[in-house]
Amino acid sequence: MNNTDVITNNDASNDLTNGDSISNVAKKDDYVNSKKSFVSFCSLGLSGILIFTLLPLLLGTISTTLNLTPVQAGSTGSIYFAGYTLVALTSFIWFNRVNWKNTALFGYALTTVALLIASIFENYNSVLITMALLGFAGAIFYATSLGIVAKTNDVDRNYALKIAPEQLIPAIFVAILPWLIIEKWGMIGLLISILIIYLTIGLTSPWIVKNTPIKEAIDWKAIAKNKQGLLSLLSLLISFSGFIGLWAFMEIIAREYHFSEDSSALIIMASLVISGLTPLCSGLIGDRFGRTKPLVFALIMLILSFMLLFLDVSIVTFSAFFLIMIGSYYFMLPYIYAVIADASGDLVVLISAALAIGSMFGTYFFGLLMEYYGLNTAYAISLALIIIGLLLTIKIERVNIS
Repeated sequence: MNNTDVITNNDASNDLTNGDSISNVAKKDDYVNSKKSFVSFCSLGLSGILIFTLLPLLLGTISTTLNLTPVQAGSTGSIYFAGYTLVALTSFIWFNRVNWKNTALFGYALTTVALLIASIFENYNSVLITMALLGFAGAIFYATSLGIVAKTNDVDRNYALKIAPEQLIPAIFVAILPWLIIEKWGMIGLLISILIIYLTIGLTSPWIVKNTPIKEAIDWKAIAKNKQGLLSLLSLLISFSGFIGLWAFMEIIAREYHFSEDSSALIIMASLVISGLTPLCSGLIGDRFGRTKPLVFALIMLILSFMLLFLDVSIVTFSAFFLIMIGSYYFMLPYIYAVIADASGDLVVLISAALAIGSMFGTYFFGLLMEYYGLNTAYAISLALIIIGLLLTIKIERVNIS
């Protein structure tokens, strides 16, 4: 890698305070737009979302092995999101002030230590430490990948192509780990398998774009004035909180309709595949129709999917609802990320924080609504949150264009 491969962030520090796309920082840089860089930020994204996608398997296996109560199992998941959120919320502070390659290597070292702790000690307290450390590392990986993509030339396409492997590759692991690893070796086998996956993904770290960390202090007042950027992040938090409750409770909802566990498993597998393929469609379309039209189209499809719930709910109508809803949201997600990148500058790394906070609030309140007010109320509130969040995103995009 020669001197032209280095991104100098000193000129980029002001991007925290305005709505200019931080992709402008890297317009003259060839390496950040190269195939090796593409593989590296996709790998970082996959590392950042791996535990989230494997969480049902992980919690189920740990709970069975250690005989955890539902409260302990819930705490195990919560501490992961707490650790993730803590690092994600500070990402806009450290992203341009660290060496990205070294930061990624630190993240992989952290995952190694974390997974070895639970594997060696095999008790509840060690699992809590492991999950907290995995949350820290996950936020490091995902925030770094988001920030690097925002510095490429084709932001819309690269966000779309980055999301695809983040969904498709974990779908393979969800399919094979239960019968290939968990049945034979249980919790230890699963933890070591996850460690091997992380270390394998980490082999792409040398391809991470080289950057020059900045030393300037953050202008907090200017950040506070970047209302469009902060609103764009809020729009994602709102819509994702509505979406994630439906995703997280899919199996529980299926039980309410008395569908079999095998049927639920098939829907989950299909949804992971759909959530990987629809961003590829976004990537192929790119910005040839702008961002507003694809967002409006997908939002209409998502709303129509909820209409299926007014029919006699069968496994067919429920599957159609769930897959169309998942596909529509993941089709929109690359465009949402790109809108945030243009509106927020380097605050784009806070996407990971918006997703984490949305996950915590969305899953908690969906369960609350479902238990005390019924499933239909939970559906209605989820749809309302998705619509409100996406309409705000569309409004911000129109401001970006103007």
